[in-house]
Amino acid sequence: MSPESNGDGPGGSNPLRIAVAPTDDGVGLTTVQYRVVNGVTGTPLLDWTTLASPTAQLVPLYRASVTAPSIPALGTTTGLVRFEARAVDALGRTGPVSSRCWNQTLRRAHRDGRARRRRRHQRPHRLRQSGASASSTSPTPPRRSIRCR
Repeated sequence: MSPESNGDGPGGSNPLRIAVAPTDDGVGLTTVQYRVVNGVTGTPLLDWTTLASPTAQLVPLYRASVTAPSIPALGTTTGLVRFEARAVDALGRTGPVSSRCWNQTLRRAHRDGRARRRRRHQRPHRLRQSGASASSTSPTPPRRSIRCR
């Protein structure tokens, strides 16, 4: 699969972005990891991956990338997809997994191979972490409930 193109990200990429904002109870975090899972089958599309630093950041999810982990299954998976994150503090305690789900629908490409763009701007979901644990919040209430499994 060739790198993504025709998007508004770096180099024309078009990643899905998840905001991760880890915090702790004063001990300090050493590691924040994330993974992407098929919400129906439970199969990891991307296994646990460590972020470069345990600080607030946008995590880009690419189908094909040169500079970040590639998740080719994002280009073929429809239905429920789950982003999971966990943190480890300076005492070595691993917190519980927090998750954010979305219902993924693949869109038909234009004749020239570019994906059609959505008409309205979508804001990234925020995933906040507290202590060595994490809890999920969304910037806007969902239109319909999607249950993570």
